[in-house]
Amino acid sequence: MTGQAIAMMVVYLLIVWGGLLFGVVLMATHSDETSGVLGRTEEATAAELPQAVEEQS
Repeated sequence: MTGQAIAMMVVYLLIVWGGLLFGVVLMATHSDETSGVLGRTEEATAAELPQAVEEQS
């Protein structure tokens, strides 16, 4: 492999692994209760989810 090919491989590996790391950190720092359709509502529990979604429709 040429030096140029190795450099491009390293760049794209950093992009892919960096994106994966960013996604993991984002998922770890945002709880389920503060994201999604319901956001910060009282209905943001799994037990009341189907009923709350029907009420919003």
